Amino acid sequence: LLPLRGQLEGFSTASLGLMGTAWAGGFVTGCFFAPRLVRRAGHVRAFGAFAASGAIVALLTGLIIDEYVWILLRAFTGFTMAGAFMVIESWLNEKATNENRGTVFGLYMMVTYA
Repeated sequence: LLPLRGQLEGFSTASLGLMGTAWAGGFVTGCFFAPRLVRRAGHVRAFGAFAASGAIVALLTGLIIDEYVWILLRAFTGFTMAGAFMVIESWLNEKATNENRGTVFGLYMMVTYA
């Protein structure tokens, strides 16, 4: 929906494309930094930090209507999503046994992509 809103606000198509690219770049960056936070703070605190940060960024996107700010916010959204996914998946991997790991992750993927 953000590209549609950006188009209504008169953002350039290049900026709208950069928003998608920024999200992917933030996601990749989050994959490198999230494990450190999980090791330091634990799964619950790390998930809380990523979820709260993601919520704040979503609210800021509605409050600040600027194409360059939105590009930065989209990068941070990608970062927080990568962190949240990493926390969930590492916690599931830690709790699952060898016997039920495939079932647990199969159900997780079904719920995630439903």
